[in-house]
Amino acid sequence: MGAQKTVAQPAKKMRAFHWNKLRGPQINTTLFKDLQADAIDLDTTLLENMFCQPEKKAEDSADKAPKKPVAPPKVTHVNGKTLQAVGIYVKQLTNNKEFKDIMISTNKDVGVLVREAVLSLDLEILNFDKISMLIGGVTDQSELDAIKAWAANPENNLDTLNEVDKYFLHTTLALPHFIERLKCWKAVLSFEEANNANMQEIILMQKGLRCLRSSKQFKKVLEILIHIGNFMNFGTRTGNTVGFELESLEKVAETRANVSGKGTLMDFLVAQCDKHYPNALDLTSELANLEVAAKASFDKIDMGIKEVVMQLKEANSMASSIKPVGPQDKFQQVLDQLAKYDMDAKDTQMVWEDVQKDWEEVAKMFAKDSTSKRIVEERRRRVKKSEEERRRRAKKKSEEEERRRR
Repeated sequence: MGAQKTVAQPAKKMRAFHWNKLRGPQINTTLFKDLQADAIDLDTTLLENMFCQPEKKAEDSADKAPKKPVAPPKVTHVNGKTLQAVGIYVKQLTNNKEFKDIMISTNKDVGVLVREAVLSLDLEILNFDKISMLIGGVTDQSELDAIKAWAANPENNLDTLNEVDKYFLHTTLALPHFIERLKCWKAVLSFEEANNANMQEIILMQKGLRCLRSSKQFKKVLEILIHIGNFMNFGTRTGNTVGFELESLEKVAETRANVSGKGTLMDFLVAQCDKHYPNALDLTSELANLEVAAKASFDKIDMGIKEVVMQLKEANSMASSIKPVGPQDKFQQVLDQLAKYDMDAKDTQMVWEDVQKDWEEVAKMFAKDSTSKRIVEERRRRVKKSEEERRRRAKKKSEEEERRRR
C-alpha cells in the first residue's frame, strides 16, 4: 500500500464532494492501493473558483428592511378546546364572501352582525347551516363572567381581546338567551321540510292500504285460489277451507307440475284467469299503489312524527322564557310560527291516526295481527312476484311459438 498522499490546501472554503471513503484494510485488496493520485496534474485554481462556497455579502444596513415587531398574544379567557372549536366557526363566517362583504360595508364586528341577524331573523346573514353551526358555540358561565369583567375594566382595550372572546362578548353576553333563540329559530326553519316528509310517507301508506281494501280483482284471484286449493287438498285436513294466510301465496309459484316443463301452479292460475276471468289479471293495476306504499315505513313515520313533536315541544319550552329586547327584536314571528306549526303537527298526527285505523281494518280483512306492520310489504312482494311470473310465462310462450315457426 502506498504512502498517505499529500493534498494541496485550497485557499477558499470549498463545497463538499460527497463520497464514501475506504479505510485501512479495505484498500489492501483493491486497485486503489497502486494508484498515484499525487502525480496527477490538476488546475487547482480553476477547481477552486468553480466549486468554492460563495461568500456572503455583508448586508447594507441602509437597504435592510426593518423587522416588524411581533404582536403580543391577544387576551383570552376561554379554554383551549372551545377556543379552537368556536374559532373555526368564526373563521368560517368571516371567510364567507357575502358575510365578509357585509362586515366591510357596515364596519361591524362578526359578533355584532350575528347578534343583529338573530334579532332581525336575517336569513341573508345566517342561513340554516350557519345557525346549526353557531348553536355549538357555547362555553362555561365562569369564562363568560371573566370576559364580561375584563371588558368592563376601562383600562382594557377591546382590540387586544381574542376574536372568540369578542364573539361571546357581542352575542351570548349581549343578547339574553342567545343560544335558545338560535334553537327556536332552527326549529321553525326545519319544521316544514320534516313535516312534509312525514306527510308524504303517510299518504303513500294510506294509498297502499286503501287499494288493498278496494281491489275487486284481488278478491277474485283469492276466490279462484280457494277453489284450486280445495280441489287439490280434497279429502285431507287442509281441504274444504274458506280462507288461507297470505303467506301461502308464495307457494303458488313454488308448486310445480308433476311433469317437468309443464310449469307451476302460478302458470295454471294465470291460464285459468286468462280463459275464464280475464279481468282478474288487472289486479296489478288495481294494486299499483302497493308498490309505492311499500317504500313507506311504519317505524320511520312514527319516529319522524315523534321527532317533530319533540322539537316543537322543546322550542316552545325555551321560547316561553325569552322576552323581547327592543323594537328591532322580531322573535314574536318565531313564536307565531311555533303556534302555527303546533296545529300543523296535530293535523299530521290526526291523519296518521286515520292511517293506523285503515291498517287495523286491512289486518282484520286478512286475519293478520294488527300489531304487525308487515302486510303491506308482504303484499307488495307477492304482487311483484306474481307480475314477474306472468312475464316469465308470456316470454316462455313466445319462445315456444318462435321455435315452432322455425
